Amino acid sequence: MAITAKIEQPYRWVLTLRTHDSFSEDLGSVGEWVGPRIGPRKRDQEQKEEFVLHRLLVAWRDAGALSFPVEVRAVDRRLQGSWRLPDFVLQQGAGGDIGLEVTEAGEERHQRWMTKLERSRGAQHVPDEDDDLSTTRTVDEFKRAIASKSKVLNEGSYGGVGQCDLVVYDNTHSGGFLDKPDILDELRRSNELGGQFRQVHLVFASMVFVNVFGDSPRRVEIGWDYEMDYVQWLESQARLLRKGATDGLDRANLAEELESLARKDRRELGNHLRVLLLHLLKCQFHAGPKREEPIRGWSLSMRNARRSIDALLSDSPSLKAEIERQLTDVYHAAREDAATELDVPVDTHPLACPYTSEQMRDLNFMPVVGRAEMATSQNTKAKGKKPLRKVNLRPSTAPALPKRYTATSMRKVRPGKKK
Repeated sequence: MAITAKIEQPYRWVLTLRTHDSFSEDLGSVGEWVGPRIGPRKRDQEQKEEFVLHRLLVAWRDAGALSFPVEVRAVDRRLQGSWRLPDFVLQQGAGGDIGLEVTEAGEERHQRWMTKLERSRGAQHVPDEDDDLSTTRTVDEFKRAIASKSKVLNEGSYGGVGQCDLVVYDNTHSGGFLDKPDILDELRRSNELGGQFRQVHLVFASMVFVNVFGDSPRRVEIGWDYEMDYVQWLESQARLLRKGATDGLDRANLAEELESLARKDRRELGNHLRVLLLHLLKCQFHAGPKREEPIRGWSLSMRNARRSIDALLSDSPSLKAEIERQLTDVYHAAREDAATELDVPVDTHPLACPYTSEQMRDLNFMPVVGRAEMATSQNTKAKGKKPLRKVNLRPSTAPALPKRYTATSMRKVRPGKKK
């Protein structure tokens, strides 16, 4: 019987992994990160469990062990009442529910020591000659963790699901420094440990062993996975391409990354064009004899933008067509930015871009300075309005005051005498 028929929604969250290609999007940020051991954002039990779940699901996907769609439910212990449910419940395709119970292998004194180590800022756990980097000791820690959960299962817990898997993650003293296959080989000698669990899985930092007590346990390197380590994933894809091993490529994510690179170059070109047009407008319509310093800075910004544009076009000549495609939108953005930055009406600048693509890319091109009235005339014509009559302001026709007259008294001040 399905768990939802016995207990009324005892879940913290529910998500559905629809397909292999939508896996990353559907899983989202669940289990991507685990907090530190100390401080206001320190990790809690649920966060650690989701961290392990994320790695197991990635390993299952890469091993072809998931039947999509997969519904994943996180059990809320506060709502499960008298039932002792596993930490997560999965339903794959048309199959029944499978529970996932998460636990850690590690000695309590080691956890206290790691917390103390984290309080001493910058310190790292580096083994020295006195450390007991024993495979047997590490395997014993895994055995105790598995035996403890098997006892709980045998006592009747996890009864709300048909089958239950156990996931054990490495939090041992030495597991991070030992050869993982050696740990697996020694652990498999005690295959009765699994008890009534359907399967037992081991999770290390960058490696997962699927069904360790089965006939053919799977080793999955999740450190090379797109969701786990982006740089390692890129390097692994490059190695596969050089070898011609296309069957092993992560095609969906690889295609997405390549398309993202193309979009990134287009966005970068548009940003440089906007900066260039912004400063061209500022130089043409807002420069004056007392603004030499701003003009010098604007000219430098234009030169840098032009060089960046040339570098992009040199690497990707096909982007030249993007200049014309983006010009209208980019110019309107630059026009509004110039108006906002200089606190002037947006109609101060022409509605249409007054520069050709050749002028924009020419390092020596500088617009004619001080032509703001031309922009106003162009804008009013474009809007279908009659342009305002241009008024030439002339000096006042009132006679100028003779020298040595004050503006207040209009009395003549004789040289050499005080007023």
